[in-house]
Amino acid sequence: MAFRFRAYALEFESAFECLGFEEMVNADCPPDVYISLGSVLPKLDDPSIETDFYQVSSNKFLLTIPDVARYLVTNGKKIEIDPYPDADLGKVRLFLFGSALGALLYQRALFPLHGSAVETPYGAMIFVGPQGVGKSTLAAHFKRHGYQLLSDDVCAITRDKKGNLIVLPAFPLMRLCTDAYERLSAVDPAVISARFDVDKYLIQFADCHSKQSVKLCAIHLLSDHEQSEIVQRSVLGFERLTLLFDNLYRPSYLRGFDSRGDIMKLASSIANQTVVTEIIRPRDVARIDDLVVYLEKEWQRNYHKKKKTLAGCIA
Repeated sequence: MAFRFRAYALEFESAFECLGFEEMVNADCPPDVYISLGSVLPKLDDPSIETDFYQVSSNKFLLTIPDVARYLVTNGKKIEIDPYPDADLGKVRLFLFGSALGALLYQRALFPLHGSAVETPYGAMIFVGPQGVGKSTLAAHFKRHGYQLLSDDVCAITRDKKGNLIVLPAFPLMRLCTDAYERLSAVDPAVISARFDVDKYLIQFADCHSKQSVKLCAIHLLSDHEQSEIVQRSVLGFERLTLLFDNLYRPSYLRGFDSRGDIMKLASSIANQTVVTEIIRPRDVARIDDLVVYLEKEWQRNYHKKKKTLAGCIA
């Protein structure tokens, strides 16, 4: 039996059920990506990059996760999975929709940022930053304030037919550490979750997940300080490009793919056309709703400022 799903504006056909995906309404059209189970050889014929865990050639990516599975990703169209004996299916799915899917997005010349994204009235807002800085937690709190979740962990950016930079909707799943999950579930008992690691929970947000691509508005780098106030700093010039590549999802994968040139061009466009700021806030989880309110006011202020500038130019 085959299961059909949609994510990142792609139609998937999978050999096993993948909870959290938007199920396809029209399963008559051919899928963009096939996910299958079968034997996968432990080595590529001629890899240009080879590490203990993955190998990359121009159009193939081989990932090996000990005691879980081997994943072969080909041409951005196929993911073959060879699970180890007695492997936990939850972990097989976890690496499928993390590292393996990230490689597939690279092969399709999409720009995958390691962050979380929400849909706002002004466009898509992406939160990036080092591991543990609170990207998913902040997006989850925007959900509590009525916003739609676009993506968590891997945010894919591309262009639409009109040339606009857009963020593609992923799937309504979010990874939260234990303390963030406990705070969220305390105020939102309807949260559906499953523990997938010692200190991580996988949260389903099917009721508030955007199903459409959204024009990219801004990228916010989250960082901490010891002060009590929230500070916003504009990121300018070459630092924008540096920030993008510092926050790529699995950036080491990129070097071996044929799509590298197209992705570099896309990065340049993102750096030149997108608002990029650093949000420096106190490391106090009890004040995360203050950050939500602060960003809402900043987005509204910048929107009206931009609208006023455009009106002046037309006049």
